[in-house]
Amino acid sequence: MSEAVRTSTRAQRQLIADTAHQLRNPLAALHIRLDSLEPHVGATGVETYRRTAVEVDRLGGILDGLLALATAESPTDITETDGHDGCDVGAVVADRADAWSEALAEAGMTVSVDEPSGQRLQAGFSADHLAQVLDVLLSNASKYARAATGVRITTRHHDGTIRIRVEDDGAGVAPNELGALTSRFFRGSRADGPGTGLGLSIAVALVETGGGTLDLAAADPHGLAVTLTLPADSRAEAS
Repeated sequence: MSEAVRTSTRAQRQLIADTAHQLRNPLAALHIRLDSLEPHVGATGVETYRRTAVEVDRLGGILDGLLALATAESPTDITETDGHDGCDVGAVVADRADAWSEALAEAGMTVSVDEPSGQRLQAGFSADHLAQVLDVLLSNASKYARAATGVRITTRHHDGTIRIRVEDDGAGVAPNELGALTSRFFRGSRADGPGTGLGLSIAVALVETGGGTLDLAAADPHGLAVTLTLPADSRAEAS
């Protein structure tokens, strides 16, 4: 019975991935048609054209998100990647913090990293997947952490695990919405601008399939704190 459930689940995920993939070609064709139509749009149709283009872009974002989610939820995706070899958490965190520093600066925010001095944190987790998860969290902070001045990333070794905490000092999330943030397509009432509501769902899928957990909580005194708990690389500890 358990094998039948796994087979059914894999089939459902494959269907989502295949459907999203097949829709990308006609969507790309629609994009081309819209681009060619733009010079011929009259003054009275400019706003309608603009809104149509925005919706097409949004649909493309949703399809990309569905493909990413289907991939993230596939167990074989982890076992067939470099996740088996583990990763240097400090190196990945430093790389993503540097990559997002400019976008955060444009949003009026800084990013800082707090890691243990002289200690290398090695996780039994894919470096690529950790980078993807951090990208989701830092992207969300740059777009949705209203009134925030900074993001702080803290890494620690704790009881055979590696904990990575990404915390901002923004307005935070309404308490009644905190538990729903990782639900597919959910967007908080304070979120504005473009978005699909799939980012955190993808992050959770990547973390959990790799044997870790992702928890969200209100930061003190205000803001949002996301804690990743990843398995430590046992081979690194043994050495």
